[in-house]
This record gives sequence, structure tokens and C-alpha cells, in this order.
Amino acid sequence: MRISEWTLTSLRGVWDQCNVVQDYLTVYDGGGKDSPVLVRMCGGDAVPEIVSSGPRMLLEFHTSPFDSPFHPAPLSYLPGFELEVQVLLVEARSATYVKDPHRCEFLITSFESTWGMLENPRHSLPPNTTCRYHFQGKKRETVWLSFVKYHAAATDPTAFDSECNARMRVWDGRHGVAGASTTHKGNSSLLGEFCRDTVPRLCAHSLLSNTTRTTRPCSPAESYVSTSPELTLEQFLRQGSALYPLIFALRYEFVDTALEGARDKASTNPCDRVFRSSSTSPSQGHFQAPRSVFFYGRGGAQNLSCVFRFEAGPGERVKLTLTKGRFGNRQCSQRQDARTGRWECETRPATTKAVAAARGGGGRAEPQAELWVSEYPWPGVPVARDCFCSRLQVPVVISTLTSPVVEVNFTVSRMNITQDYNDFHFEGEFEFIGLTENSVESGGPPGCAGARASDRRMTKNSGEVTLRRPAPPTPPGAPEGGLAPAVSAAAASMTSPAPPPPPMDPDELTCVNPPWLIEPEDLGHYIYLKIRGKEMPRMSADCRTKNRVLVRPGLDSRKVWVFCPAEPNSNEVSELFSEGWEPRANSSPMSLLSPLARALIVELVQREESTRSPGPAPHVSWVQVSRSNRPSAASSAVAASPQDCPYKCPELNACIPPSLWCDGVPHCRSGYDEDEANCAFQLGVPMLYMVTAAAALAALLLLVGVTACVRVCRHRRKERLQSANNKISGNAMGPVGPMGHPLGHPYGHAPNANNHHHLHVNHLHSNGDIKTATLTKRYGHHHGGVHGHGLGPQGYPGPPGPPEDFYFDGKDSLC
Repeated sequence: MRISEWTLTSLRGVWDQCNVVQDYLTVYDGGGKDSPVLVRMCGGDAVPEIVSSGPRMLLEFHTSPFDSPFHPAPLSYLPGFELEVQVLLVEARSATYVKDPHRCEFLITSFESTWGMLENPRHSLPPNTTCRYHFQGKKRETVWLSFVKYHAAATDPTAFDSECNARMRVWDGRHGVAGASTTHKGNSSLLGEFCRDTVPRLCAHSLLSNTTRTTRPCSPAESYVSTSPELTLEQFLRQGSALYPLIFALRYEFVDTALEGARDKASTNPCDRVFRSSSTSPSQGHFQAPRSVFFYGRGGAQNLSCVFRFEAGPGERVKLTLTKGRFGNRQCSQRQDARTGRWECETRPATTKAVAAARGGGGRAEPQAELWVSEYPWPGVPVARDCFCSRLQVPVVISTLTSPVVEVNFTVSRMNITQDYNDFHFEGEFEFIGLTENSVESGGPPGCAGARASDRRMTKNSGEVTLRRPAPPTPPGAPEGGLAPAVSAAAASMTSPAPPPPPMDPDELTCVNPPWLIEPEDLGHYIYLKIRGKEMPRMSADCRTKNRVLVRPGLDSRKVWVFCPAEPNSNEVSELFSEGWEPRANSSPMSLLSPLARALIVELVQREESTRSPGPAPHVSWVQVSRSNRPSAASSAVAASPQDCPYKCPELNACIPPSLWCDGVPHCRSGYDEDEANCAFQLGVPMLYMVTAAAALAALLLLVGVTACVRVCRHRRKERLQSANNKISGNAMGPVGPMGHPLGHPYGHAPNANNHHHLHVNHLHSNGDIKTATLTKRYGHHHGGVHGHGLGPQGYPGPPGPPEDFYFDGKDSLC
């Protein structure tokens, strides 16, 4: 398209300022007088450029009737005008060309391009022209505008203050659809209006960018961003653009804000998403890294961290498939660990601090971009599984996840100002897979056994976890048995349910047992772990079995120790302490205050389910220990000081709980806690004291009992003697004679007491009613004979009482 350009040399007035008294020039945008009038001017100084919208332009020169062609000198004065003509070429389909002067509308969509540059029309526009630029994006896209240049001509000095020769507005949404006589407004809000001395937000430093120099990106404070897929830029020219042009240049971009899943309400990061299994949501879907430029370096961000959380329902587990991955050609690569079969990230040797310093990195290591897959067997306790940091050539399937909650963490650090989602991006698919009826609650693959997550969180003083050997497949109707982790603890014992038969699907032959969390009871204790087997260094597969024991720190589960299980009768044992036991230069004291800082996560990985060659069963045991205040002893024969700790393993320089001392199970490395001499000293002396005290107490009780019994017997004997004497005295005494003898006595009186006593005794022994021998034995034994006892008045013995009196006096007492 050819456009003619005319340049006049002088200008004094425009529009109504030009009357019939003077000459004036009218410029039409076209070849006829019915074409739009671009400008009318008369005399004056320099004239701005006037550009037609097409290959034709009509100029009408009107002279004043009061002028005389025969005006006298000076001859140098020649009335009229002088002009220069140039031809310009413009793109007819671009926004710099208005095809219909009565309808200045432009539609810019993201279907053509996701970004571009926009400038004002290259040709002049007639007065009272309104141009609208409609930016239309796709669903879940927004529009980002950045003005890099803006210039408005000087205001007409004759215009009122409320009038604008050139005005621009930015609307959030679609605003106005040009019609013949009306303008329909849509649901939009005004982002900015610029007139006279007001200018929009400028990102002028972008003009300094070229092929050899890149400037920083425009910040949100220097731009305009819509909240919907539409944005409208409106330009109004009251006197046209020939005399008062409005020149601008801006950059626009359609930003993809699409994010799959639901927003995580517990996080303030907008790119953290949650995928939950429910009856109203699909069981499978697609997820990817955010494509919004504002999350990356070109949008002003330096670091990126997005977490995608997958929450399976009861009886389900998560299956992930990573289909694409770009990590900005960072100095990192992923490889499959030969020991575990899982993916891990490995930084290339060139990325050292020295190399980074040479590159101008200030001694910092090379920036990283990683994608981590982690499980959450317990709330707030992540267990890292796989890591990716380089381009994915083929899809990677991760189906050995055992927890119902899985997170994918996409992290990028230290992006430059030119990097965006084209440099760092990944895509994947997820699926919630239902488990079989025989599957356990742990969420493992069919055929794997485990316990509930709450049962796998141990805080006991000691215990052990063993992966039992698998049993042969059971026939139909027979009890099922198979591989199951067995756990025993000092304070409790637990047996896992019987597992189902091994699966037949080749994809499910790997049985990854759920992890176990072993944590101390408080921050003053640590975990001392013993693994039956040897530790496997990195890049090594030297192990006779495919079974593994994986141990991870509770606070940083990305670090892992891999052990090759040994046979039950093997003496090969590896030891491991939880974090904080051995001081480290790079450890943070604040990190040790975390409840998980001194915990360990243990995984027993079973890969050999063949009943013929199952391989050694993984086995670990642990003891809760605390620090000793004294230095380690050189020999285990040195006993611990009571001031230090009474129950100490000298070779470990650690104290164990009292309940584990001499409990029949060796917990110290050397078995010091079960040594016979040690246990005799610790347990023999207290037992001797207890036996002695018990014997003394029994003797004391016996003495008290015997004493009480004797006192009771004496008291009862005294009472019965007094009662018997009273009865005998009452029965024998009658009326007393003049000599003091009782009346009715067979002798009346006795010459002397001795003779009477003797005769009385002979009388008693010769009495035929009483057995003499028996009576003498009973009475004499208990009362010392009749002599001196039972005497009547004047010293004579009284007559014996009834036989029952003698019986009561001699036999009623147990003594």
C-alpha cells in the first residue's frame, strides 16, 4: 500500500481559525471531497507530517477574495504553499493500518501469537476518531501490557481544560463495540486513563535491549495485567492525529494461568495444587508445571517452587507417569540407582564452587532445577522417592508408591531474566488405582503386607523389624500366609496380618513395604540402629540378594543409606546413629530442635518373592540412647560411674534405658548390658538385701505372734484358776464350827494341820469315784500337785470339785 506524505512549510491556524479572509488548505484522506477531512490549516510555522491511509490524497487550496495578485513589492513574497511528497509502505493486515476510517477496531488474539509489539497507526486519523484494540485470550489466560514508549503532542492552547485532544484508556475486559451511532459497553473496569500531562506506567528500559544486551523484565508496577482473558486499549483523538498525534509502542503477551487441580488452602503459594480422589472427580488426569510467565525469570521471579499433592481414597494408591521434562540444561543429570532401582539426581563434577566463582557466581554452586516425588506415610513426615533434573526422553512410570498421599515438588533456583516455561517445564499423568480385596491398608501393591501407618510409628525404648520369608502360595480354601514384616518391642509386640498370595501380574512383582518411623521420646535421646548386613556404597550392586534395607534421616529423607541384608546367623552387623549424635560442621543447631531431627525412617524392600530363593530377610533393631557425660571408656570392662549414668554401654559411650539393663537381650555392641558379673552386681546385691529384709520381717512377725499367744494363754489360765477356786471354795465351805472347822466335816476337828492334810490327801487318792492316777497327772502338771493349792480354812485342803472343773483347768487352752 502506497501512502503519500505532504509537508507544508508554514502554519498559523487550524479548523475554525481559518476563515474566508485568509488562504487555507484542506487535506482529504482520499481522492474526493467526500473523503474524511484530515486537517484544515491556514498559514503559520512548521507543519507536522500528514499521512493518508491510502494511495490517494486530495488537497484543496482556498485563496482569500481579498488578496490581489498585483500586490507591489517585495517580489519575494509569493502567496500559496510548498510541499514535499514521499511514499511509505505499511503492512495492510497490521494494527498500524486502519482499513476503514469510520471503524477503527483491531482484534488481537492468542491464536495468532502469544505475544507481540503494538504501535499507533502509521497514517493520520481524522478528528473525533476512536480506535479500540481488543486483546482476546483463551480461557484461563490473562493479558499483560507493557508500554515501552508513549508521547502525546502539546495541547491546543485554545481548548478548554476539560478537553483532551488525545486521550487513552486501558480497560480490564471487553469495552465497547463500535457501531453506527452507539457504543455498547461490556463488563469491564478501568485500569488507567491518560490525558494531557498524565502518562501510563512505562517500562522504558526495554528499549535498551538488543541482540547483545538483555535488560531486566518489566515488573508488575511497570505494566498492566488483566484479570480476565480480555483487555481493551481505547484511543480517542478529538482533532485527529495530524496536528496532535499520539505516539505509543507497547508489548503485549497472553499469559497462560491454567493450573490443574484445586488450590491448596493450607498454602499461600498459588501454584500449589491438590488432586483428591472422590466420587465427583475423575480417577485420572493430567498435571503440569505452571505456564504463567510470572512464575519464571522473564516475569520477574528468581526462584520457583510448586507442590502437587495427590490424596488417594481408602483402598487406593497413586500411580504417576512423567511424560515430559525440561530443566534448563542445568549441570545435573538423573540416573537409576543400581542399589534401589529408584531415580536420583547427580550434580555433574564441573559444577563446583571454584568453577562457579570463575563464571562470576560469587563462589556459589550452579543453580539447580529438580523434580522430587515424595510420599507422606504420616502427616508432616515426607519420604523422598525419586528425583529428576534433566530432560526426559521417554515416559517414566512410578507405581511402587505405598502411601495414600504423594507429593511432586518442582523446584527451580536462580533463573535469569530470559528464562521461562520454555526452559523449565514438565508434564505428567496421575491415576488413582483401587487395590484388591486382599490388599492391606498400607496402600502397597497386591501381595505386599504391612501395618497401619499409626502402628509403624514407633517410640519404644527398643525393638526390631524383620521381613519374614515368603511362604508358598496356598491352595484355595487353605489359610493364607506369605511375606510380612514382624515387629517386636520391649514394651509391646505386634504381628502383622497374614498377606495374600503373591500377585501374578509382572508389573506388581516388586513388593515395596511401607516405611517405619522410629523416633525418640524426647529431644534428649537418640536412636541407635543395628542392621543385619553391610552398607552398599553408591554405584555399587555388590549384593547377593535384591532385597534391601533403606534408612533415611527423619528431617531430610532425600539422604539415604542402603544396606544389603545378611543371613540370620551372620555376624555382619552395621550400626547407625540418628542425626545430631555426631557433631557436624554444616549442621544447624536450630534444625536439631525439630521433633523429626533425631528420628530415622526404615524401609524393608522385598524384591525376591520366589519361595525357592527368597534371599536373606531384612532385619533391623534399635535402642533409644542418651549421651554420656564422661568420655568413652577404652574397654567395656570399665563400669560406668553412678554419677555419669548407671546403665551405660562403654563402647558406645551411650546410656540406655534402665528397663533394657539385664533383660535377657544384648543391646550394647559388646553385650556389656547382659554380662553375668555386671548383672550380678546390678541385680544380686539388691536381691540379697530384699531376702534378708524379708527374713527379718518374718522372724519379727513370728516373735510378736508367739509373745502375744503366751500373754493370752497366761491371762486365760489366771482367769480359769480364779474361777475354779471360787467354785471349789463355794462348794466345800459350810457352817463353821467352834474350832474353826466347817460343820459336817467327817473328823469334826483335827489335832493339827499336818495330820489333817495327810489324811485328806490319802482320802483323795483312795476315793473310788475319781481315778487317782489320772487326776494326779492332770492336776499336778498344771498346778504343781495338791500341796499348797486348794486349801481350805486353817490350811486344810478343801474337797475336790466336780470332774469338769479339773478338765477345764487343764485342757481349755491351746497353750
